[in-house]
Amino acid sequence: MKNLNLKNILYGIGLAGGALLVSGETGCETMNATDNAAVGLGILASAPQGINETPQQAIGRQFLLGVASGYTAEAGQRRFQQEQNQQLANGLNNIGQAIQNSQQTQVQPETIVVPENVMYINGNYKPAPGYTWINPGNHEGDFRVRKITLNEELFHNYFSGQDISFVCNYTKDFNNDGAYDSDEYVGIKNTFKKDEKITSILATHKNLEGKMVAKELIDSNGRTIEVKRESINPKFSVGCAIDFIIQPGDLPIGKYTISYSADKEYLGKVEFNITD
Repeated sequence: MKNLNLKNILYGIGLAGGALLVSGETGCETMNATDNAAVGLGILASAPQGINETPQQAIGRQFLLGVASGYTAEAGQRRFQQEQNQQLANGLNNIGQAIQNSQQTQVQPETIVVPENVMYINGNYKPAPGYTWINPGNHEGDFRVRKITLNEELFHNYFSGQDISFVCNYTKDFNNDGAYDSDEYVGIKNTFKKDEKITSILATHKNLEGKMVAKELIDSNGRTIEVKRESINPKFSVGCAIDFIIQPGDLPIGKYTISYSADKEYLGKVEFNITD
């Protein structure tokens, strides 16, 4: 029987431990087989070199030390890579959660409800073209609109700087204010019955002071039926309305034109029809 010294005992323990760890039969749940082998080999290779160590034992110890170092390096690299992957995954999860939270907490733009025939421009509500407020004096919160009448459209154009001409039945100063408002031109249209009174109007911004205005009635064949002339009151020489009145029954059925001029300068015209 050979004597067993401390070196041989440690050597035997290390070898047995390494074999068990490599086989994965140690029951350790937190280490895999490769990690177990690294620990076992490390124990074996770390046994102190004895003075009675044979050359074969020294070679074996060095070999096991190299193997243990290799396993340890491999295990460390693997753990490092696992930690890096986990940190990357955690970071991506955090970014995704932050984006989700931002989307959930983002303030949604206010939905502007625009009523029919109303426009919303630069933060203000305005009637659509051809419409006006029913309550123009105080329409805050009251977005009801109505169609603009032909009278209102014509005089809107006039007060916007345009010259206008039209034909109606008659004019009347209903409120006795000495002026004709847009709704005091009654029956604006272009087709009349023979028994209707016809009043032609030209409203101009031109300065007619000191000029003679001619109003020429022309039939559909281009023949002049009548010409009326008048000088303009200096008080109304700028922004005046010039009329031409035709009494009921004065004209037969047909198409007519009234042309306006001032000292042979053309001012404008209107056209209308007379039916049975």
